[in-house]
Amino acid sequence: MKRLMLALGLAFAAATGLHADTITQWNFQDGVGGTNTPNIGTGTISHLGGVTHTGFNSGSGSSDPVQPGSAHQTTTYPAQSTASGTAGIQFAVNTTGFQNVICKFDLRTSNTSSRWYQIKYTTDGINFVDLGTPVRLERFDTSDPPNEIGVGDFFSNQRTVDFTGVPAGNNNPNFAFQVVSVFSPVAFTEFVSSTNYLENVAYEAARNRGPGLGTQSAYAGGTWRFDMVTIEGTVLSVAAPSLVNARPYHNSFAGLDKVDSSVSLIQRGANLQTVELENIISSSQGINGVVLDFDNLENLNDITLEYKWSPENVFADPIGTWGNAIAPESSTLQSNAGQAGSDRVLLTWANGAIANRYLCIRVIYNGNTIAELYLGHLRGEMTGASGGKFTILVGDILAVRQELTFPKDATGRNDVDKSGTILVQDILDTRSNLAKELTQLTVPAN
Repeated sequence: MKRLMLALGLAFAAATGLHADTITQWNFQDGVGGTNTPNIGTGTISHLGGVTHTGFNSGSGSSDPVQPGSAHQTTTYPAQSTASGTAGIQFAVNTTGFQNVICKFDLRTSNTSSRWYQIKYTTDGINFVDLGTPVRLERFDTSDPPNEIGVGDFFSNQRTVDFTGVPAGNNNPNFAFQVVSVFSPVAFTEFVSSTNYLENVAYEAARNRGPGLGTQSAYAGGTWRFDMVTIEGTVLSVAAPSLVNARPYHNSFAGLDKVDSSVSLIQRGANLQTVELENIISSSQGINGVVLDFDNLENLNDITLEYKWSPENVFADPIGTWGNAIAPESSTLQSNAGQAGSDRVLLTWANGAIANRYLCIRVIYNGNTIAELYLGHLRGEMTGASGGKFTILVGDILAVRQELTFPKDATGRNDVDKSGTILVQDILDTRSNLAKELTQLTVPAN
C-alpha cells in the first residue's frame, strides 16, 4: 500500500516549528489519593517480574507542578544478582495518528533500589527489544571537581526516551515501553561491604555514594516511584489520496482481467476537454464497473464518492443540472491491486443500470473535491463522433463484422457482449442500436 509518511527526527521537528502533542500522560493525581487513569489520553500500566504496586506515595520533588501530589509506588524487585532485565513497569499507549514518539518520566529511586535501568519497547504488543544501552542515574554535588552523591530517595526528573528512530512505533495501536532494573554493565564497588563486582553480575544501589561521602546503602530491591509519565508525538503527516488511474471495468467480461485499459475516464482539470472515442465504452451491458486507483488511500471511508448522470442520448443539459445516478451495488478497496502498486477502488453496477449516457464520479476528501471523472456509454459505438454527436451507423456494424470469430480481451471494443470472442450476437447488439446517438460532451475547466 503506497503511503506518504514523513519520518522526521525530533531535531527536524524543532527546526521546522513542529511541536509535540501529548498523546498520553499520567500525573497520578485525582484529588483524593492517586489514580492510574491517565489525566490526558488513554493507556494502561502493568508490572513485570514480580514487581507490585503498593499504592501512591508523595510526589514531592517530581516535575509535577502540583506539589506534593502523588506518585506511583512499586516494590518487590529481585534479590541481588538475580533476574536482571525482568522486573519493572510497562506503559502501553496507542500512538495511532502520531509519529516521532518521545516518552518522559520522573523516577524516584529509594536508597536500596537499582540505579540502573533499561528501556524496552514493543511494536507488536508481544515481543520486546532493548532501546539503546542501560542508563545509570547520577547526581553530583557542587564541589570542584564535583563528587557523585548518589540518587537515593531522590527524583530524577524528565528522563527522556527518544523513539524517533523507531518508525514502527509511529501510528501504532500496539506500542508499549518498559522500564526494568538491570545489573550494572560496568564493574563497581559496593562501599557498604567493600565488595567488588564485575560488570553484569550485580545491581548497584542508588545510594552507593563513594568513599568519604556519607552513609552508604547496599542493594536490597528497594522501591521505584514514578511520576509525570508523558508520551508525546507529532501529528502524523499523511498526504491526501491522489488519483493515479481511472478505467472502465467490464464486470461481465468472460476473462480474468476485466479492466479496459484502452478507455480512460476524463478527469476535469484546468482546460476544457472534449469526450472522444477513448472515453466511451460500447458494451451491451452499459457501464457496469469502474476502477479508481489511488496513492495514499488507507481506508475507503477516507473518501466520499458522489455519482451523477446525464440524460440519455442527445441532450443540452449542463453538467451542473445532472441528476443523481444509481449508486454502485458494491464498492471495495483492494490494497496494492492498482496501477504500480496503488490501492484500487472497485465499483460495480448491475448490467444495464447505466446505458447510453454519461456517468460522473466526484471524489471528495476532507470536504474538497480531489477528482471529478466522466465516462460515456453508447452501445455499439465503434467509429467516433461527428457533428458533435456519437451515432451508431452502418460503419459501426461493419467494424464488428470484419473481425467475426476473433478472440478479444477486455479492451476489445467490437466484442460488444464481452464474451471474449466476436460473435454474431455482437453484430445484432450493435444493429439493434442503429441510429441511436449520444451528445459529444465537453467537460468544462475547473
